[in-house]
Amino acid sequence: IEASATPPPLATTTMPPAASATALPSETTTPNAAEATQTITPTNELFQFYAQNPVLPAGSDPNWDNTYIDPGATFFYQGEFHMFFNRINGFPRPVGVGYATSTDGYYWTRQVTQPVLSALNLDPKGEFHGQNLFVTSGLVMEDGTWVLYYFTLNGSTFTGPQSIGRATAPAPTGPWTLEAQPVLEPGPAGAWDDLQVSNPDVLK
Repeated sequence: IEASATPPPLATTTMPPAASATALPSETTTPNAAEATQTITPTNELFQFYAQNPVLPAGSDPNWDNTYIDPGATFFYQGEFHMFFNRINGFPRPVGVGYATSTDGYYWTRQVTQPVLSALNLDPKGEFHGQNLFVTSGLVMEDGTWVLYYFTLNGSTFTGPQSIGRATAPAPTGPWTLEAQPVLEPGPAGAWDDLQVSNPDVLK
């Protein structure tokens, strides 16, 4: 990451007022001809790609982080951005969760050379977590406990059963403890969510 690059100015965009919750159309509402034929053209007014991407590239360790990376759980706490990223050197392979920080959200510094969290390290039998976990959300509780939420991956694809779990630690680098049971599981057979629940995004 080049520290000399200057982040672009943030664009300001005026958003339309949110619709009232009581103004939702009924299931029998039929759009008029103009609405039915309207074409929405994507614009780049609200979000723009940062010119210096990637802000955090894949690593160089062939044992866990030299091929794939995703941002995992990223949040702001005590004047700093914290990213618990998911890294993997192939698929299917055990995912390792790394940790990086940034003061501005542009320039990131890896704080560890090895994963701070891995399903196989903490649940070697795969009794709940299966073969893997992908962190997607995090926060810090009032008592200083760090919390990560993740979804499980039981197998070599994303189409099988998935549950949502929770891990806690006294500090971002650990030691992390996986809770023994899911905090949210799929619904009963025949329900709309009977196969999987995944990608949690928990807001404090």
